[in-house]
Amino acid sequence: MKTVLCACMFVVFAIGALNPVNAQTPVKSYLIVVGDEDSSGQNPVVSAGQAVVWNNRTSATPFQVVIDNYSLDITAHPLTRGFVRKGTFLVTRSLIVPGNAASYYFLQPGTYPYRVSGPGLSYNGTITVKE
Repeated sequence: MKTVLCACMFVVFAIGALNPVNAQTPVKSYLIVVGDEDSSGQNPVVSAGQAVVWNNRTSATPFQVVIDNYSLDITAHPLTRGFVRKGTFLVTRSLIVPGNAASYYFLQPGTYPYRVSGPGLSYNGTITVKE
């Protein structure tokens, strides 16, 4: 039983860690951890095709992420999770509660300001996407 469970977990992990466009290329991401301590100053630089993941590691504070850029396409990557378009912004579909995350795969080079906000939590950052 343990062997079957371990094999299944490995297969799920291996499938989830690969880019569906090219099974030989691992998906890389930048993790922005939002915790109870000051989480400001996180300004990732990623390559086009990489994801930025916002992970809620607070003890009890839900928050929302807003990406300021009207040119981003919400349907551009099938693994983007948790974002919807609202006017010229991409926002998380709902509040990200502790233990959960949302991700966006940036396919277009550029500079994208973002905001994280929740009760008693507010900061800005910038994501730079290079080719």
